[in-house]
Amino acid sequence: MKKLAVFLLTLIISCATFAIPGAKFFAYADNEPQKHYLISVNYNEEDYQTKYGINENEVTSTIRPRNENIHALMNGASISPKSDVEEEQELNMFNRTYFTNQVTINSSQSVYMYVYLDSAKVHNLTIKFGDGINNVTHEISASNLAKEVGTENGIAKYGWMLLELPLNERPNGLNYISQMQIIYSSDTTIEGDEYSYIRYYAPYVAESKNTGISFFEKQDYLSLDFSLPNMDKVYNGDTWTPNKTTMQLFKYCFVGDVNYLTGGVVDYSFTLEIVNNDTLQMVGHYSETATPSYKFTEGDYSIRMVLYSNSDSRAVGEKSYTYHIQKYVPIYVNYGFGNMVNGQELVYDITFNPGIYAYRNLKVNCNNSKAATVTLTDDNKVIVTAKGSGNVTVTIDIEISRDNETYESYSTSYNFKIVNNNEVNWVIIAIIGALVLAGSVLIVVILVRRKQIINPLRKF
Repeated sequence: MKKLAVFLLTLIISCATFAIPGAKFFAYADNEPQKHYLISVNYNEEDYQTKYGINENEVTSTIRPRNENIHALMNGASISPKSDVEEEQELNMFNRTYFTNQVTINSSQSVYMYVYLDSAKVHNLTIKFGDGINNVTHEISASNLAKEVGTENGIAKYGWMLLELPLNERPNGLNYISQMQIIYSSDTTIEGDEYSYIRYYAPYVAESKNTGISFFEKQDYLSLDFSLPNMDKVYNGDTWTPNKTTMQLFKYCFVGDVNYLTGGVVDYSFTLEIVNNDTLQMVGHYSETATPSYKFTEGDYSIRMVLYSNSDSRAVGEKSYTYHIQKYVPIYVNYGFGNMVNGQELVYDITFNPGIYAYRNLKVNCNNSKAATVTLTDDNKVIVTAKGSGNVTVTIDIEISRDNETYESYSTSYNFKIVNNNEVNWVIIAIIGALVLAGSVLIVVILVRRKQIINPLRKF
Protein backbone atom coordinates (compact mmCIF):
# COMPACT_ATOMS: atom_id res chain seq x y z
CA MET A 1 0.00 0.00 0.00
CA LYS A 2 2.84 2.39 0.86
CA LYS A 3 4.53 1.90 -2.54
CA LEU A 4 1.16 2.40 -4.31
CA ALA A 5 0.56 5.69 -2.46
CA VAL A 6 4.00 7.03 -3.39
CA PHE A 7 3.43 6.10 -7.06
CA LEU A 8 0.01 7.85 -7.18
CA LEU A 9 1.41 11.00 -5.53
CA THR A 10 4.28 11.15 -8.05
CA LEU A 11 1.83 10.69 -10.93
CA ILE A 12 -0.42 13.52 -9.65
CA ILE A 13 2.52 15.93 -9.30
CA SER A 14 3.79 15.04 -12.78
CA CYS A 15 0.40 15.63 -14.36
CA ALA A 16 0.03 18.98 -12.57
CA THR A 17 3.44 20.08 -13.73
CA PHE A 18 2.90 19.29 -17.39
CA ALA A 19 -0.59 20.88 -17.21
CA ILE A 20 0.89 24.35 -16.43
CA PRO A 21 0.37 26.47 -19.58
CA GLY A 22 3.62 27.73 -21.08
CA ALA A 23 5.82 25.86 -18.59
CA LYS A 24 9.48 25.73 -19.76
CA PHE A 25 12.43 23.68 -18.62
CA PHE A 26 16.03 24.74 -19.15
CA ALA A 27 19.33 22.85 -19.23
CA TYR A 28 22.05 25.18 -18.00
CA ALA A 29 25.48 24.89 -19.62
CA ASP A 30 28.74 25.92 -18.04
CA ASN A 31 29.49 28.51 -20.72
CA GLU A 32 32.37 30.95 -20.68
CA PRO A 33 31.30 34.22 -18.95
CA GLN A 34 30.53 37.21 -21.14
CA LYS A 35 33.52 39.53 -21.53
CA HIS A 36 33.35 43.29 -21.99
CA TYR A 37 36.71 44.42 -23.35
CA LEU A 38 38.20 47.68 -22.09
CA ILE A 39 40.70 47.64 -24.96
CA SER A 40 39.87 45.83 -28.17
CA VAL A 41 41.62 42.50 -28.76
CA ASN A 42 41.72 43.23 -32.51
CA TYR A 43 44.74 45.45 -32.94
CA ASN A 44 44.28 48.55 -35.07
CA GLU A 45 47.16 51.02 -34.98
CA GLU A 46 44.99 54.12 -35.49
CA ASP A 47 42.41 53.08 -32.87
CA TYR A 48 45.09 52.20 -30.34
CA GLN A 49 46.67 55.66 -30.70
CA THR A 50 43.68 57.95 -31.06
CA LYS A 51 41.02 56.04 -29.11
CA TYR A 52 43.09 54.59 -26.26
CA GLY A 53 46.17 56.82 -26.19
CA ILE A 54 48.57 53.89 -26.64
CA ASN A 55 51.83 54.86 -28.31
CA GLU A 56 53.03 52.88 -31.31
CA ASN A 57 56.26 51.81 -29.54
CA GLU A 58 54.21 50.29 -26.71
CA VAL A 59 52.37 47.78 -28.90
CA THR A 60 53.72 44.39 -30.00
CA SER A 61 51.50 42.19 -32.12
CA THR A 62 53.93 39.24 -32.09
CA ILE A 63 54.03 38.82 -28.30
CA ARG A 64 50.80 37.52 -26.77
CA PRO A 65 49.63 34.87 -24.28
CA ARG A 66 49.36 31.32 -25.57
CA ASN A 67 46.23 29.35 -26.18
CA GLU A 68 47.44 26.23 -24.37
CA ASN A 69 44.81 24.03 -26.02
CA ILE A 70 46.29 24.50 -29.49
CA HIS A 71 49.79 25.75 -28.50
CA ALA A 72 49.41 28.93 -30.50
CA LEU A 73 49.37 32.62 -29.64
CA MET A 74 46.09 34.34 -28.86
CA ASN A 75 44.81 36.99 -31.27
CA GLY A 76 45.58 40.67 -31.09
CA ALA A 77 48.50 42.52 -29.52
CA SER A 78 50.11 43.05 -26.13
CA ILE A 79 51.02 46.41 -24.61
CA SER A 80 54.26 47.23 -22.80
CA PRO A 81 53.86 50.70 -21.27
CA LYS A 82 56.86 53.01 -21.49
CA SER A 83 57.84 56.17 -19.67
CA ASP A 84 58.90 59.41 -21.35
CA VAL A 85 61.61 59.82 -18.69
CA GLU A 86 64.92 58.27 -19.73
CA GLU A 87 65.97 57.30 -16.19
CA GLU A 88 62.67 55.44 -15.72
CA GLN A 89 63.00 53.74 -19.11
CA GLU A 90 66.33 52.22 -18.06
CA LEU A 91 64.66 50.70 -14.98
CA ASN A 92 61.47 49.72 -16.91
CA MET A 93 59.42 51.99 -14.62
CA PHE A 94 56.44 54.04 -15.83
CA ASN A 95 53.20 55.81 -14.87
CA ARG A 96 50.76 55.63 -17.80
CA THR A 97 47.09 56.46 -18.17
CA TYR A 98 45.00 55.09 -21.04
CA PHE A 99 41.45 55.67 -22.22
CA THR A 100 39.27 52.58 -22.55
CA ASN A 101 35.99 51.52 -24.04
CA GLN A 102 33.25 52.69 -21.71
CA VAL A 103 32.03 49.60 -19.85
CA THR A 104 29.26 49.59 -17.22
CA ILE A 105 30.28 47.77 -14.02
CA ASN A 106 28.83 46.47 -10.76
CA SER A 107 30.25 45.09 -7.51
CA SER A 108 29.89 41.45 -8.57
CA GLN A 109 32.36 41.91 -11.42
CA SER A 110 36.13 42.01 -11.82
CA VAL A 111 38.60 43.35 -14.33
CA TYR A 112 40.74 40.60 -15.85
CA MET A 113 43.93 40.99 -17.86
CA TYR A 114 46.90 38.84 -18.79
CA VAL A 115 50.17 40.25 -17.48
CA TYR A 116 53.70 39.19 -18.35
CA LEU A 117 56.93 39.65 -16.39
CA ASP A 118 60.30 38.52 -17.71
CA SER A 119 61.85 37.77 -14.30
CA ALA A 120 61.13 37.88 -10.58
CA LYS A 121 63.11 41.14 -10.23
CA VAL A 122 60.09 43.43 -10.27
CA HIS A 123 58.70 46.79 -9.06
CA ASN A 124 55.52 47.56 -7.14
CA LEU A 125 52.41 47.48 -9.34
CA THR A 126 49.39 49.79 -8.96
CA ILE A 127 46.39 49.63 -11.31
CA LYS A 128 43.47 52.08 -11.19
CA PHE A 129 40.17 51.96 -13.07
CA GLY A 130 37.85 54.94 -13.17
CA ASP A 131 35.55 57.35 -15.00
CA GLY A 132 37.81 60.40 -14.79
CA ILE A 133 36.54 61.37 -11.32
CA ASN A 134 36.18 58.22 -9.22
CA ASN A 135 38.69 55.35 -9.14
CA VAL A 136 39.02 51.85 -7.73
CA THR A 137 42.67 51.10 -6.90
CA HIS A 138 44.53 47.80 -6.66
CA GLU A 139 48.08 47.59 -5.31
CA ILE A 140 50.47 44.63 -5.54
CA SER A 141 53.82 44.89 -3.77
CA ALA A 142 57.04 43.91 -5.53
CA SER A 143 57.55 41.01 -3.10
CA ASN A 144 54.08 39.56 -3.73
CA LEU A 145 54.46 40.04 -7.47
CA ALA A 146 57.82 38.23 -7.40
CA LYS A 147 56.23 35.29 -5.56
CA GLU A 148 53.61 34.94 -8.29
CA VAL A 149 56.26 34.95 -11.03
CA GLY A 150 58.51 32.51 -9.14
CA THR A 151 62.02 31.41 -10.00
CA GLU A 152 63.24 28.05 -11.23
CA ASN A 153 66.81 27.25 -12.30
CA GLY A 154 67.68 30.94 -12.29
CA ILE A 155 64.90 32.05 -14.65
CA ALA A 156 61.25 32.97 -14.18
CA LYS A 157 58.96 30.03 -13.51
CA TYR A 158 55.90 31.66 -15.05
CA GLY A 159 55.52 34.15 -17.87
CA TRP A 160 51.96 35.14 -18.76
CA MET A 161 49.41 35.05 -15.92
CA LEU A 162 45.74 35.99 -15.82
CA LEU A 163 45.24 38.69 -13.18
CA GLU A 164 41.84 39.28 -11.54
CA LEU A 165 41.11 42.67 -9.96
CA PRO A 166 37.70 42.62 -8.19
CA LEU A 167 35.40 45.65 -8.27
CA ASN A 168 33.61 44.76 -5.03
CA GLU A 169 35.15 47.78 -3.25
CA ARG A 170 34.46 50.38 -5.90
CA PRO A 171 33.44 53.80 -4.56
CA ASN A 172 29.86 55.05 -4.76
CA GLY A 173 29.24 56.77 -8.03
CA LEU A 174 31.66 54.65 -10.05
CA ASN A 175 29.24 52.92 -12.41
CA TYR A 176 31.41 52.58 -15.49
CA ILE A 177 35.07 52.45 -16.50
CA SER A 178 36.49 54.76 -19.16
CA GLN A 179 40.11 55.12 -18.00
CA MET A 180 42.90 52.87 -16.76
CA GLN A 181 46.11 53.95 -15.01
CA ILE A 182 49.07 51.59 -14.52
CA ILE A 183 51.98 52.52 -12.25
CA TYR A 184 55.02 50.24 -12.16
CA SER A 185 57.81 51.64 -10.00
CA SER A 186 59.91 51.41 -6.85
CA ASP A 187 60.83 54.09 -4.31
CA THR A 188 64.38 52.76 -4.20
CA THR A 189 66.30 50.70 -6.75
CA ILE A 190 69.62 48.88 -6.76
CA GLU A 191 72.13 50.26 -9.21
CA GLY A 192 73.16 47.73 -11.85
CA ASP A 193 70.13 45.46 -11.34
CA GLU A 194 67.99 44.63 -14.35
CA TYR A 195 64.30 44.95 -13.51
CA SER A 196 61.67 43.06 -15.47
CA TYR A 197 59.47 44.98 -17.86
CA ILE A 198 55.75 44.30 -17.77
CA ARG A 199 53.23 43.65 -20.53
CA TYR A 200 49.47 43.40 -20.39
CA TYR A 201 46.95 41.94 -22.81
CA ALA A 202 43.21 42.34 -23.43
CA PRO A 203 41.78 43.81 -20.18
CA TYR A 204 38.08 42.98 -19.88
CA VAL A 205 35.23 43.03 -17.36
CA ALA A 206 33.39 39.83 -16.40
CA GLU A 207 31.73 38.19 -13.39
CA SER A 208 34.05 37.76 -10.41
CA LYS A 209 35.63 34.45 -9.50
CA ASN A 210 37.35 35.70 -6.34
CA THR A 211 36.86 38.51 -3.84
CA GLY A 212 40.53 39.49 -3.72
CA ILE A 213 43.38 40.05 -6.15
CA SER A 214 44.18 36.69 -7.76
CA PHE A 215 46.59 35.22 -10.29
CA PHE A 216 45.69 32.07 -12.22
CA GLU A 217 46.03 30.41 -15.64
CA LYS A 218 49.76 30.75 -15.20
CA GLN A 219 51.74 29.80 -18.28
CA ASP A 220 55.18 28.27 -17.88
CA TYR A 221 58.04 30.54 -18.85
CA LEU A 222 59.45 27.61 -20.80
CA SER A 223 56.78 25.73 -22.75
CA LEU A 224 57.75 23.15 -25.36
CA ASP A 225 57.04 19.78 -26.88
CA PHE A 226 58.80 17.71 -29.49
CA SER A 227 58.34 14.53 -31.50
CA LEU A 228 60.54 11.45 -31.71
CA PRO A 229 59.62 9.75 -35.01
CA ASN A 230 59.68 5.93 -35.01
CA MET A 231 60.95 5.61 -31.42
CA ASP A 232 57.99 3.32 -30.74
CA LYS A 233 59.48 0.90 -33.28
CA VAL A 234 62.98 0.78 -31.77
CA TYR A 235 64.15 -2.49 -30.17
CA ASN A 236 67.38 -3.93 -28.86
CA GLY A 237 70.15 -3.46 -31.43
CA ASP A 238 68.27 -0.92 -33.54
CA THR A 239 69.81 2.39 -34.55
CA TRP A 240 67.34 5.27 -34.21
CA THR A 241 67.61 8.35 -36.37
CA PRO A 242 64.70 10.72 -37.06
CA ASN A 243 66.32 12.04 -40.26
CA LYS A 244 65.72 15.53 -38.88
CA THR A 245 67.83 18.02 -36.98
CA THR A 246 67.17 18.67 -33.31
CA MET A 247 65.37 21.93 -34.09
CA GLN A 248 63.12 20.20 -36.62
CA LEU A 249 61.83 17.86 -33.90
CA PHE A 250 60.03 20.68 -32.06
CA LYS A 251 56.24 20.81 -32.20
CA TYR A 252 56.27 24.20 -30.46
CA CYS A 253 58.63 26.10 -28.20
CA PHE A 254 58.17 29.32 -26.24
CA VAL A 255 60.88 30.86 -24.07
CA GLY A 256 59.28 33.62 -22.06
CA ASP A 257 57.43 35.86 -24.48
CA VAL A 258 59.27 34.67 -27.59
CA ASN A 259 58.42 31.89 -30.01
CA TYR A 260 61.78 30.14 -30.14
CA LEU A 261 61.06 28.54 -33.50
CA THR A 262 60.71 31.90 -35.25
CA GLY A 263 64.10 33.11 -34.01
CA GLY A 264 65.00 36.02 -31.83
CA VAL A 265 66.28 34.07 -28.81
CA VAL A 266 70.04 34.56 -28.49
CA ASP A 267 70.58 33.97 -24.79
CA TYR A 268 69.70 30.26 -24.85
CA SER A 269 70.16 27.15 -26.98
CA PHE A 270 68.80 23.59 -26.95
CA THR A 271 70.42 20.17 -27.06
CA LEU A 272 68.81 16.76 -27.43
CA GLU A 273 70.20 14.32 -24.86
CA ILE A 274 69.78 10.54 -24.52
CA VAL A 275 70.32 9.14 -21.03
CA ASN A 276 70.58 5.47 -20.06
CA ASN A 277 68.47 5.41 -16.89
CA ASP A 278 69.96 2.08 -15.78
CA THR A 279 73.51 3.46 -15.66
CA LEU A 280 72.59 7.18 -15.34
CA GLN A 281 75.03 7.87 -18.16
CA MET A 282 74.44 10.35 -20.98
CA VAL A 283 74.94 8.30 -24.14
CA GLY A 284 73.83 10.84 -26.76
CA HIS A 285 74.27 14.63 -27.06
CA TYR A 286 73.12 16.56 -30.15
CA SER A 287 73.14 20.29 -30.90
CA GLU A 288 70.28 22.19 -32.53
CA THR A 289 71.70 21.68 -36.02
CA ALA A 290 72.79 18.05 -35.55
CA THR A 291 70.80 14.99 -36.68
CA PRO A 292 70.46 12.54 -33.76
CA SER A 293 71.51 8.91 -34.30
CA TYR A 294 71.97 6.27 -31.62
CA LYS A 295 72.08 2.45 -31.42
CA PHE A 296 69.96 1.22 -28.49
CA THR A 297 70.43 -1.83 -26.32
CA GLU A 298 67.92 -3.28 -23.86
CA GLY A 299 67.03 -1.03 -20.92
CA ASP A 300 65.27 2.18 -19.90
CA TYR A 301 66.16 5.49 -21.55
CA SER A 302 65.17 9.15 -21.28
CA ILE A 303 65.29 11.37 -24.34
CA ARG A 304 65.18 14.98 -23.28
CA MET A 305 65.27 18.42 -24.84
CA VAL A 306 67.34 20.69 -22.57
CA LEU A 307 67.52 24.49 -22.64
CA TYR A 308 70.97 25.87 -21.76
CA SER A 309 72.05 29.40 -20.93
CA ASN A 310 74.69 30.48 -23.44
CA SER A 311 76.38 32.76 -20.93
CA ASP A 312 77.31 30.08 -18.38
CA SER A 313 76.28 26.74 -20.02
CA ARG A 314 73.74 26.18 -17.25
CA ALA A 315 70.68 23.99 -17.84
CA VAL A 316 67.59 26.10 -17.12
CA GLY A 317 64.76 23.84 -18.28
CA GLU A 318 63.88 20.59 -20.02
CA LYS A 319 61.19 18.22 -21.21
CA SER A 320 61.77 14.48 -21.55
CA TYR A 321 60.18 11.20 -22.61
CA THR A 322 61.01 7.74 -21.27
CA TYR A 323 61.28 4.55 -23.34
CA HIS A 324 61.74 0.90 -22.40
CA ILE A 325 63.86 -0.81 -25.06
CA GLN A 326 63.43 -4.57 -25.22
CA LYS A 327 64.18 -7.54 -27.44
CA TYR A 328 62.18 -7.61 -30.65
CA VAL A 329 59.45 -10.28 -30.66
CA PRO A 330 58.06 -10.54 -34.20
CA ILE A 331 55.32 -13.11 -33.45
CA TYR A 332 53.49 -14.58 -30.51
CA VAL A 333 50.53 -16.86 -29.89
CA ASN A 334 47.51 -15.33 -28.20
CA TYR A 335 47.26 -16.51 -24.59
CA GLY A 336 50.14 -18.99 -25.12
CA PHE A 337 49.56 -22.76 -25.06
CA GLY A 338 47.73 -24.21 -22.06
CA ASN A 339 47.61 -27.75 -20.69
CA MET A 340 45.30 -30.14 -22.56
CA VAL A 341 43.36 -33.37 -22.15
CA ASN A 342 43.80 -36.42 -24.39
CA GLY A 343 41.37 -36.13 -27.30
CA GLN A 344 41.01 -32.35 -27.02
CA GLU A 345 41.64 -30.02 -29.97
CA LEU A 346 42.49 -26.32 -29.59
CA VAL A 347 43.05 -23.57 -32.18
CA TYR A 348 45.49 -20.70 -31.58
CA ASP A 349 46.05 -17.50 -33.60
CA ILE A 350 49.55 -16.33 -34.49
CA THR A 351 49.86 -12.56 -33.99
CA PHE A 352 52.47 -10.57 -35.90
CA ASN A 353 54.30 -7.52 -34.53
CA PRO A 354 53.21 -4.40 -36.48
CA GLY A 355 56.91 -3.68 -37.14
CA ILE A 356 57.17 -6.60 -39.57
CA TYR A 357 57.34 -5.46 -43.19
CA ALA A 358 57.39 -8.98 -44.66
CA TYR A 359 57.92 -12.61 -43.61
CA ARG A 360 58.62 -16.03 -45.13
CA ASN A 361 59.18 -19.70 -44.22
CA LEU A 362 56.72 -19.84 -41.33
CA LYS A 363 56.88 -23.34 -39.79
CA VAL A 364 55.41 -25.08 -36.73
CA ASN A 365 56.89 -28.23 -35.12
CA CYS A 366 56.03 -30.50 -32.20
CA ASN A 367 58.71 -32.44 -30.25
CA ASN A 368 56.33 -35.18 -29.02
CA SER A 369 54.33 -36.64 -31.88
CA LYS A 370 52.96 -39.43 -29.65
CA ALA A 371 51.25 -36.92 -27.39
CA ALA A 372 50.08 -34.34 -29.95
CA THR A 373 49.95 -33.33 -33.59
CA VAL A 374 50.33 -29.72 -34.68
CA THR A 375 48.97 -28.25 -37.93
CA LEU A 376 49.51 -24.77 -39.44
CA THR A 377 46.60 -23.47 -41.55
CA ASP A 378 46.81 -21.09 -44.51
CA ASP A 379 45.41 -18.25 -42.40
CA ASN A 380 48.16 -18.66 -39.76
CA LYS A 381 46.24 -20.61 -37.14
CA VAL A 382 47.89 -23.38 -35.13
CA ILE A 383 45.69 -26.43 -34.48
CA VAL A 384 46.87 -28.68 -31.64
CA THR A 385 45.27 -32.13 -31.32
CA ALA A 386 46.01 -34.10 -28.15
CA LYS A 387 46.22 -37.87 -28.73
CA GLY A 388 48.24 -39.15 -25.81
CA SER A 389 49.86 -37.81 -22.64
CA GLY A 390 53.16 -36.21 -21.72
CA ASN A 391 55.12 -32.97 -21.96
CA VAL A 392 54.98 -31.17 -25.30
CA THR A 393 57.03 -28.33 -26.82
CA VAL A 394 55.67 -26.49 -29.84
CA THR A 395 58.25 -24.47 -31.80
CA ILE A 396 57.43 -21.75 -34.32
CA ASP A 397 60.13 -20.70 -36.80
CA ILE A 398 59.97 -17.73 -39.14
CA GLU A 399 62.11 -15.40 -41.22
CA ILE A 400 61.07 -11.74 -40.94
CA SER A 401 62.05 -8.45 -42.55
CA ARG A 402 61.53 -5.04 -40.97
CA ASP A 403 62.93 -3.05 -43.89
CA ASN A 404 61.96 -5.20 -46.91
CA GLU A 405 65.66 -5.69 -47.66
CA THR A 406 67.14 -8.08 -45.11
CA TYR A 407 65.60 -11.11 -43.39
CA GLU A 408 66.30 -12.43 -39.90
CA SER A 409 65.52 -15.88 -38.51
CA TYR A 410 63.39 -16.05 -35.37
CA SER A 411 62.23 -18.99 -33.26
CA THR A 412 59.96 -19.21 -30.23
CA SER A 413 58.81 -22.20 -28.17
CA TYR A 414 55.85 -22.97 -25.92
CA ASN A 415 55.77 -25.79 -23.34
CA PHE A 416 52.63 -27.47 -22.02
CA LYS A 417 51.35 -30.80 -20.73
CA ILE A 418 48.78 -33.30 -21.99
CA VAL A 419 47.03 -35.61 -19.49
CA ASN A 420 44.71 -38.64 -19.92
CA ASN A 421 40.98 -38.41 -19.33
CA ASN A 422 41.05 -40.75 -16.31
CA GLU A 423 43.53 -38.46 -14.53
CA VAL A 424 41.20 -35.51 -15.06
CA ASN A 425 38.12 -37.53 -14.03
CA TRP A 426 39.61 -38.38 -10.62
CA VAL A 427 40.40 -34.70 -10.06
CA ILE A 428 36.84 -33.72 -11.01
CA ILE A 429 35.36 -36.40 -8.72
CA ALA A 430 37.48 -35.14 -5.82
CA ILE A 431 36.36 -31.54 -6.41
CA ILE A 432 32.68 -32.53 -6.66
CA GLY A 433 32.96 -34.59 -3.45
CA ALA A 434 34.47 -31.67 -1.58
CA LEU A 435 31.69 -29.36 -2.80
CA VAL A 436 28.95 -31.85 -1.78
CA LEU A 437 30.45 -32.22 1.70
CA ALA A 438 30.73 -28.48 2.17
CA GLY A 439 27.14 -27.97 0.99
CA SER A 440 25.80 -30.61 3.40
CA VAL A 441 27.52 -28.97 6.37
CA LEU A 442 26.12 -25.58 5.37
CA ILE A 443 22.54 -26.94 5.16
CA VAL A 444 22.79 -28.52 8.61
CA VAL A 445 24.07 -25.26 10.12
CA ILE A 446 21.17 -23.32 8.58
CA LEU A 447 18.57 -25.78 9.85
CA VAL A 448 20.03 -25.74 13.36
CA ARG A 449 19.88 -21.96 13.45
CA ARG A 450 16.26 -22.06 12.34
CA LYS A 451 15.59 -24.76 15.03
CA GLN A 452 14.11 -27.08 12.39
CA ILE A 453 16.33 -29.92 13.67
CA ILE A 454 17.60 -30.55 17.18
CA ASN A 455 21.13 -29.55 17.95
CA PRO A 456 22.63 -32.63 19.64
CA LEU A 457 25.02 -30.40 21.61
CA ARG A 458 22.26 -28.30 23.10
CA LYS A 459 21.66 -28.71 26.83
CA PHE A 460 18.07 -29.16 28.08
